[in-house]
Amino acid sequence: MSEAPAHEAPTEPETSGRAVAALVCGVLAIGGALPCLGSVLAIWLGASEESPVGRAGLVLGCLSLAIPLLMLMLTGCLALPVLFLTALF
Repeated sequence: MSEAPAHEAPTEPETSGRAVAALVCGVLAIGGALPCLGSVLAIWLGASEESPVGRAGLVLGCLSLAIPLLMLMLTGCLALPVLFLTALF
């Protein structure tokens, strides 16, 4: 009696360490644990990755840089120096 060959389960591609590091740095940046350094590292590590994990780290890094800038613009903190200078002249 011959046995049927065992079917192997399809293997998923491995996620690189850079992609996982980008995601971890992005989560730490968005959570406030590493605000500036985590953002830069997440963008740097995630930019060269093709995997969804690396891209998620890239997106989180970009968001963690963009959100404070948007908050500053919306609250008018960037406009205060301009208003002060125009009041002087």
